[in-house]
Amino acid sequence: MAGLEHRRNSMRSLQPDLAWKNLFCATHISKTEIADTVFLFWRIWKGRCKATYALVLLQTRVLFRQLTSHIEEWRTAEGQKARQPTGAQRSAANPNNQIGSRRSHPDAICPNNGILVRFDGAMKKNQGGSIGFAGFSRDGTLSFAFGKYYEGISEAYISELLALRDAMRWCLTHNFLVVAFCGDAQLVIKHAMAKNASHSRAGAVLEEVHSFFSFFESVSCLFAPRSYNRAAHVVANQALSSGIRLLTDYRPFLEATCT
Repeated sequence: MAGLEHRRNSMRSLQPDLAWKNLFCATHISKTEIADTVFLFWRIWKGRCKATYALVLLQTRVLFRQLTSHIEEWRTAEGQKARQPTGAQRSAANPNNQIGSRRSHPDAICPNNGILVRFDGAMKKNQGGSIGFAGFSRDGTLSFAFGKYYEGISEAYISELLALRDAMRWCLTHNFLVVAFCGDAQLVIKHAMAKNASHSRAGAVLEEVHSFFSFFESVSCLFAPRSYNRAAHVVANQALSSGIRLLTDYRPFLEATCT
């Protein structure tokens, strides 16, 4: 009872200018503000103090303002985690565009205790298409490189999406569960990260890509210019030239060609 009486006394001393000050200056949600609002609603429900309608409105606006602020802060923090490195950072990490060396990719992209997988697709008119992907450890060492030829691919989008799907499938099969996938097709990256995305001719492949995300411990899809995706591009072109329809290890070829 003493606590309730203290609450009533504190509410009597609450002035409108203080409520307006809270509205514009509050930076966090306190237990006191929540209790004030609940108590005001209780008084109105009991019909004891109709004059507190304005204060109820102000206190409610304070709470919603603070909730919105916290949500925006959380979104900003999440966006910073997935933020791509700047052009200067990429240049410093990879000035000569070397593959299979310490400067083969920016450290800011490769996750801790994980692997960076670059993927790409290639195609020629009336000759089908191919996919290629290459994995790098955090120190820049080339871990694997695979490519495959697909017959009947009609557009570059499909080859890029197939490259991402096959790369994800290979990583899951070989227990790589902390992965950052990096490609140069912005639309593929956008659709892969959007669960409600669809495609008229590659809908089934896109659904399979979406289903793979839940099996990783940590996974992200990032965009990088073609110049930083050279390893996967070389593998995809070699797979297109060879015409081998099975997933083939191109690591020896990539090391001999690009290092």
